[in-house]
Amino acid sequence: AMGIAGQPIIWDPASMPVQYRVDGGPFSRTPDGAPVISNADGLARVQAMFQVWQDVPTAAITFHNAGPLQAAGVFTDGDVDTLAEYDAVEGSCNNGTQSPVIFDADGSLFNDLVGDPSVIGMSGPCAMDSATGHIAASMAVFNGRFRDGIEQTGYFPPNYEMTAAEFDEVLAHEFGHFMGLDHSQINKEVLY
Repeated sequence: AMGIAGQPIIWDPASMPVQYRVDGGPFSRTPDGAPVISNADGLARVQAMFQVWQDVPTAAITFHNAGPLQAAGVFTDGDVDTLAEYDAVEGSCNNGTQSPVIFDADGSLFNDLVGDPSVIGMSGPCAMDSATGHIAASMAVFNGRFRDGIEQTGYFPPNYEMTAAEFDEVLAHEFGHFMGLDHSQINKEVLY
């Protein structure tokens, strides 16, 4: 069993702020490698969307950017852009070393991970203290392909474009999972 029966799995309130680390590569880039959204702009968006959760009046969680991703195994260059680097950084999350936020700048990581570059993002806890029920580390990955300036719907896979506001909603949604929240079961009749 994980945690304490009947108790939610949460971040330890005594260890605030939650420390996260961010990929050093661009947030998004074109298929030929030209940056569309820089790392600095991506970092600002990440900080702003963590702030959305921190500003919830009833929330007792805070976040702090602890700097760039730490080296892990074959990951040494600061930009997670290969499956081997992703696996190494995920391993560091699984062992509780760091809570990474990864920028898949062109969708290639999602293509390699799940066979679909159309996944917008994913996030959730990856290490927990089974004795206390506290989250020790979480991870978030975002697909910059949705902000690469290209809208191609007549191809497979399509390359859809989202507005900045729509993509910010994705970041805020995924950071909810980063905190340990699941999807709401209320008002599901209006989902579509």
